[in-house]
Amino acid sequence: MELDHINPYFPVEDRGKGKNGAYIYLFPEIIFTETQYEQIKAANRTVRAQFNGLYTKTTLSPVSVTIGVDLSDFPKKLHDNILESIVAAMNHVTGIQKVIVDDGSMLRPAPKAKSEPQTEPEEPDWNRILGLTALSLSYPVHAEGMDGECFSYRIYFSDGTAGEEKANAVRDAVLAFDFGLNGDDYIGYTDFSADEQTVSVYLDLGNTEPQNQYKIMHGILLALNSVPGIQKVILNEDV
Repeated sequence: MELDHINPYFPVEDRGKGKNGAYIYLFPEIIFTETQYEQIKAANRTVRAQFNGLYTKTTLSPVSVTIGVDLSDFPKKLHDNILESIVAAMNHVTGIQKVIVDDGSMLRPAPKAKSEPQTEPEEPDWNRILGLTALSLSYPVHAEGMDGECFSYRIYFSDGTAGEEKANAVRDAVLAFDFGLNGDDYIGYTDFSADEQTVSVYLDLGNTEPQNQYKIMHGILLALNSVPGIQKVILNEDV
């Protein structure tokens, strides 16, 4: 792609494209709000209207927005032009940190090279990526990784003990919390458990609406503000 004439306000990394399509990954400065997600979809619709018959699929996750672009119905000479047009349209969206374009390789595990020593990759700042630093919480929280649409919350208490009574208090707080979801949606599959030292909450967002996923993931943490004696919460500790 030639991006000089686009002059995007965010950096763009072009890793190539597939024979019949490409993926465009948009990474936020903190997290994409519902308004920004709608801006992305609206910008994408303008390009689809420009290239009649263009099919794209936009997916929101807690760490990025992915736009899958099907180029199979267009001649190869237009492929770069279409991808450039989508990237250019995103100049109207606020809060984009960077964009990566590739053939879908980011969605597949990279093969390990046997002949070359592996360098340790830089650890992502999951607290920032998941928007945890922007939350007003009565306790410290730290995220150690990501597991797709699933999250585990491990709750530690100041007295070093947990058990069923505290698990029930956590369950009641979460189920009573107003998540402010859009539409007829629910908070996903949740499971509450406890051992002698911690209470755990498991969350699966798989069947929830994309625009509600941040509200749910953050809402559980906000609900825990009403539970006394919490020392800290570790998100995805075993990932």
